Amino acid sequence: MECSKPHAPGQKGFTFFCLIAAFCFMIPPAVLAKQYDVGPGKAYERIGSVPFDRLGPGDVVRIFYRDEPYLERILIRKSGTKKQPIRIKGIPRNGRLPIIDGVYAITAQNERFNHRGRWLIKIGDDTRADFVRIENLVLRNANNKNFTLDPKGEHAYTANAAGVFLTKGRHVVISNCHIYACGNGIFTAWAPDVTHLTIRGCVIYGNGNFRNRQSDQEHNVYLQGTNSRIEFCRFGAPGANGQTLKDRGLNTIIRYNWIEGGYNRQLDLVDHKGYKKAHAYVYGNVIIQGRKSHNYNLIHWGGDTGHSRSGTLFFFNNTVVGKHAASRYIDVQYSDCKVDLRNNV
Repeated sequence: MECSKPHAPGQKGFTFFCLIAAFCFMIPPAVLAKQYDVGPGKAYERIGSVPFDRLGPGDVVRIFYRDEPYLERILIRKSGTKKQPIRIKGIPRNGRLPIIDGVYAITAQNERFNHRGRWLIKIGDDTRADFVRIENLVLRNANNKNFTLDPKGEHAYTANAAGVFLTKGRHVVISNCHIYACGNGIFTAWAPDVTHLTIRGCVIYGNGNFRNRQSDQEHNVYLQGTNSRIEFCRFGAPGANGQTLKDRGLNTIIRYNWIEGGYNRQLDLVDHKGYKKAHAYVYGNVIIQGRKSHNYNLIHWGGDTGHSRSGTLFFFNNTVVGKHAASRYIDVQYSDCKVDLRNNV
């Protein structure tokens, strides 16, 4: 009879370890992602209790609707990935979105790059926050009549405070949010830190300077990054004399939106001195001038800082409605700014 060869010492333990390691490598990354639930009766009663600085790819922060608004601010400075973005997601109740209100909103985190009075949700700080999604939230009251609270005390919002302030982040998506009564509804910095922002299915109106309604420096949306895309949104009149949508970007796409009202331009597509030839693509929109507008130009294509945008506005399949006998539908400021008009009403 032949005897079997004895195992080497520790071989069974080593084999078991290898099997466990192989099993771990087989686990899909999504299984390892974490979910943080915020709201009445949830694991976290307050948004600020969530460890935002430990978020990783695939993590989801679910903010549940409650009757009273959340008086808190959110700072995101961690990145997801293309397949596993970080998601800050409102969970509605009976169709009502959770509300994050800026009035004496508390900041639990310490900023490393100081923008104390400029945001309700800030994306990016000393580091970029890439592949982040903000979904299903009402963002309001980050304006210069109100104050915020942070570890250093009470602090006034600046005139250009924003519901979402994207200072450093690529491939960010803001979807199905209602943003109003802020200085700027959404404000972004410029490339290379900001690129491929998508604003989708949002309702944005009533943003502006709340201490000086004549100011034209604050807007519903103010973009400066590259490859921004604004789609399926509804824009109402700003709260002061700012633009409904202002863009200084490169290769911006504005499509399938309803853009209406205000005292100034509906689209203000101007220059950024860091970009040379900056095209824009505007198609499939309904653009309606405000009845009380004091600026008869609905759409401005060119520049406002002494530089030319020096590109082509591709403008097709839009319906544009003026409300004044003196309305000018598209105002082109510089001779090297071209417009390609096709199939518009």
